[in-house]
Amino acid sequence: MGITTQQAYLTSPGQVRHQHGSQFARCPVAFSVYHGDVSDLQSVQVPTVHGGGKSFLGCGRSYVETTVIRNTSVWTREHGTGLETRWDLGELDLPMRPGHAVSFLWANRTLYALHNHVTYQTRYLNLPPSIFPFRRLWFHGLFGILKLILVGVLGYIFLPLLVSLAVYPAFAFFGRLDLWTPKNLDPLLTSVDPYLVTLLLIFCIVRNLRARVFNRNLGNEIKVALRYGVEAYLRRGFVSAT
Repeated sequence: MGITTQQAYLTSPGQVRHQHGSQFARCPVAFSVYHGDVSDLQSVQVPTVHGGGKSFLGCGRSYVETTVIRNTSVWTREHGTGLETRWDLGELDLPMRPGHAVSFLWANRTLYALHNHVTYQTRYLNLPPSIFPFRRLWFHGLFGILKLILVGVLGYIFLPLLVSLAVYPAFAFFGRLDLWTPKNLDPLLTSVDPYLVTLLLIFCIVRNLRARVFNRNLGNEIKVALRYGVEAYLRRGFVSAT
């Protein structure tokens, strides 16, 4: 489940001092990173039940109840400035203890990764596609096919009217409005209408395919940029900061 920065933390990523930009032209990813040491933790005990095997002599069922300790909030001291900040972790669970060095990474102002430099554990969160410039697909799946058929039907009905209105200024310019009549235009429009509808459908399909190709390439660049951001700022960036 993806959790945005506002849901996970009380502090906005805009207040984080270390800001970095992506080095990929079509992939505008702005990284924000925080490095600090854990000074205090607030935890809760969460009971969990698991198991469900047969009990003695096969009668009834047995369950095992355990308790998991989950960190709900953490106080950290920022490297370099010494400023202390309280972070509300919500449902996030990154194991840590006082004295552990931790780093948080945002991508386009949305929390993406948390890393403990002592235990080498990293937690990743799902990023919503809306924070990246993906192109909208006009036609997608079965509903997209139905939309394409509807476009063809509407095009077959209204394209002749649109064409007749489009050529009206030409008839008016040359003073031949006497030719701009249904008797003269209908046969011509009827003959060219299938070709116009075909061109319209081809345009829609090509536009949709180009959007798919763009989104696939953009998605690949985003993956590369996120891997680069994790290595350069979340992990190696911590080493250079210390």
